[in-house]
This record gives sequence, C-alpha cells and structure tokens, in this order.
Amino acid sequence: MKELSALLSGLSPQVGEFLASLLPALGVLLAGLLLRRMLLYFFSRLIRRRKASQREGLLSSLWEACHKPVKTLLLLFVLYAAASLLRLPTESGRLFFSSLTLRLLRMGFILCICWALFLFISPETVGAGPFFRSQERLGQTFCLFCSRILRALIAAFGTVILLGELGFDPTGLITGLGLGGLTLALAAQDWASNLFGGLVILLDRPFSVNDWIQVEDTIEGIVEDVSFRSTRIRTFDNAQVVSPNSLLVSKPIVNWSRMQKRKISFDIGLTYDSPPDRLAECIKELREDLGAIPEICEEPQVVVFNEFAESSLNVRIHCFSRLTGFADYMQLKERLNFEIMQTVARCGLAFAFPTRTLYLEKNDGGSPADTVKG
Repeated sequence: MKELSALLSGLSPQVGEFLASLLPALGVLLAGLLLRRMLLYFFSRLIRRRKASQREGLLSSLWEACHKPVKTLLLLFVLYAAASLLRLPTESGRLFFSSLTLRLLRMGFILCICWALFLFISPETVGAGPFFRSQERLGQTFCLFCSRILRALIAAFGTVILLGELGFDPTGLITGLGLGGLTLALAAQDWASNLFGGLVILLDRPFSVNDWIQVEDTIEGIVEDVSFRSTRIRTFDNAQVVSPNSLLVSKPIVNWSRMQKRKISFDIGLTYDSPPDRLAECIKELREDLGAIPEICEEPQVVVFNEFAESSLNVRIHCFSRLTGFADYMQLKERLNFEIMQTVARCGLAFAFPTRTLYLEKNDGGSPADTVKG
C-alpha cells in the first residue's frame, strides 16, 4: 500500500486522481453486477410463480419479451454508474466523457425500450387485447397484420428518436420522408394497390391463415401468410405460390375450409340382367344404409334408379358428409363404398363393367354368325 501511495504521489495530481478513481469505479461495477443478477433472479421467480398459477397471460409474455432488454438496460446503468466515478486528467475530457456516457445511456435506453416492445408485439398478444377479443371475426390474420404495422411504427419512431440523439433534426427528416413518400407513392402504384388489396383481405376476410382456398383454376392450396404486398399459398404439390393481393381480391375465391358439409355424389352401375324387384330392394337397402351412418346428413339423401347407361343400369347416390376434413372425408367414402358392395352382393346383383355386343352376319345369306361379346 505504501508503494502504491508513493507511486501515486510521484505522478501529476490529475493522473493520480484518475488512477485513484479506478478502484471505487471497479467496486461499483462489481456491486452493480451482483445487484443486477439478484434482481433478475427475483423477478424471474416471481414471473414463474404467476405463470404457474395463471398458466398464460400478458404478464408472462411481457416478461419473456423484456427479459433480455432488461438485462441489457441494467448492465448499461451499472456501466454508467461506474464510468461516472472516473476522473479524467483534464476538465475538457471530463465534460466530453460525461456527455458521451450520458448520450450513450439515453440511446441504449431507447434501444432497449424499442427492443422490448418489438418482441412483445405479436399476433398472440395483439389478439389478447380487449378490442380484439370482442371482434372474433377479425381473426388471426388481422392480428398478424396489426402486429406487423405496430412493429414497423415502433422501428420508425425508435429510429427518429435515435437520430435526434445523434444531433439530426427529426422535423426535417420527417418532412423529407413525407416528400419522398409522395414520390414513391406515385412511382409505386402497383405496390399501393397490393397494400389496399391486403387491407381488403384482412377486413373482409374471404380467407384466413391455414384455410384451404382455390382461386379460379390457377391456384389451390393452404394459406400460409398474408403480408402487406402478397399472400403465400402452399399447394398440394408442396410448392409455394406468392400471389399479389390485388390479384386475389379481383378474382373469385373458393374457401373450401368453410364448408359446413361436403357433397358425396356418384353412380354405381349394375348389370342389365338385374331383376326389377331385386333392383328395387337393393335401392331400398342402400337408403337404409345411408340413414344408419351418423356422419352423413339426414337431408338430402337421394338413392334412385337414375338411367339406362350404355352398359349398365345406373343408380345415383347423392348425400352430404358432416366431415369436411380431407382424411376424414375419404375414410367415410371408403366406409360407404364397402357398405354398397355388401348390400349389392346381399341382394344377388352384380356390378357392370363396360361391354359391347357385336353381331356378325355371313355374306352368303345364311344364318347369322354367333354373337360375340367384347
């Protein structure tokens, strides 16, 4: 200690004062880091308890979004407190260093606030608000769109404030952005039409994310995302189609996901040698089979002898399934097909297949040749 005091006394008073300030600055730094760790641990345990009691909520989402920004902000405060204890050798250096650290602290504070808000704003947290809970028809897609707009506004306001901290005039910047935005709007009318098309999609809701849609005969698949400019659709070939919003709102859209029931309609062909009484009995039993399947709607159920086809007696079966999902619908059709096969076999009838009868006649005027079927 004596050697250190002798060394400090041999230096100039300004340098000695600076070196002497390093020790309390280091102490404040270590104490601040310890306090920061204790605060983070305390708040983490408190949030975990609240989350365990309420399962989910805005409070836990807020803490998950703010955890890293708060850690960074506390670190900035500790560094600023430690740096404020340093005594630079010159007065001008002290003023510059104090101004610089204070400006960096303000900029870090702004960045952490914007960072936390940016992470907190999501479709889930936006949809959890009281307005959106009362507007259920707005749906997930609208919440996604609103979250993107809010994030863009947060980034824009944060950038303007930071530029002001760096010495730029925000008023002039905003004015310049307004004039530039007007120029861009005139030059990018297609982008603007797509933006309004996206707003129409989000407000009118012809479809939502995860819906199965078909746009005329060109696009069919599952909606993955709706953005400001375009909509992304995953086709059943697993290809992604990116369609401009203005194109979608100008064409008819079939939303298969909003089916309340799904149609089942087909013909079965029975052989021409089927006796009329057995055919009528078969049709009666088929009607009873349809009525016995709970997944098939009661009305309408149509089973009729429809037509005399080229090589079969066609029976039309027409009904609706309560199951609209593809896999469930196909399994119901399979079950119905097996029921039909069993009923036809039980009635002693047979399914027809395409046949044609040819009659060959001899050229010498004799009796006709044998009949040939093919």
